[in-house]
Amino acid sequence: KIGFGYHAGLGIITGGEGFRSFWGYSAGFKFFPYKSQFIDIQYGTIGILYQEDYLGNIINQEVLIGPSALLGGDWFFSQYFGMNGSVGASFNVSHPGVQSVFLVIEMGLMVKFK
Repeated sequence: KIGFGYHAGLGIITGGEGFRSFWGYSAGFKFFPYKSQFIDIQYGTIGILYQEDYLGNIINQEVLIGPSALLGGDWFFSQYFGMNGSVGASFNVSHPGVQSVFLVIEMGLMVKFK
């Protein structure tokens, strides 16, 4: 089976060096070349850049935004509920001079609307 779909998501983006965990959002398009495996192209938040003062207090935060390309799969427990997982890369387009490519590992719960 070959299929297409769209999605919107909200979740927690975990931090790395120079970044803090925060709520992120994205929307995208999925192509299913075989059963529940997908190729996902999405756009949304991919990280957050922050600056600290000499005491470690955050004095400035800016959201990084850009597209992502992911490979993954959907698994449904019932007709309407399931989970998915994917891996890929996100590309920072909002702040030149900041790291431009990030490894992405996503997992989530899904609700299907018919």
